[in-house]
Amino acid sequence: MKAERINLCSVVRASLIAAGYSTVKVVGAVNSALGELKAAKETARAGDGKHNKRMEFSITESVTTKYTGKLTTPLLFDEWHSQIAKAEKIAKFDSVSVPPVFTQWLDKFAKGKAEELETEKAETVV
Repeated sequence: MKAERINLCSVVRASLIAAGYSTVKVVGAVNSALGELKAAKETARAGDGKHNKRMEFSITESVTTKYTGKLTTPLLFDEWHSQIAKAEKIAKFDSVSVPPVFTQWLDKFAKGKAEELETEKAETVV
């Protein structure tokens, strides 16, 4: 799969940083898991056709690709994150509790140095 999770929504990012996890490493792990998904189905849809003053006709085709693969913890995290991002668009909230099911996986991304956490906190504010 070519698409990547570019960034985390603000409430998840802040919660991970507050818990001492590297958001850069978490995103990297999610992107790696997304990259292992295989294309299962591709559908194309033609948009509305139109012409211009020079009597040229144009139409746009939109292609949607569905990817599938084995469910892993990073993909489950991505699903949870996507739901939180949708909820955050409806109503802003300050914090979210990361489900305990992710604790063991996230512990791989724990930051040991206070300076590293401060750097990520500073990047979040900007």
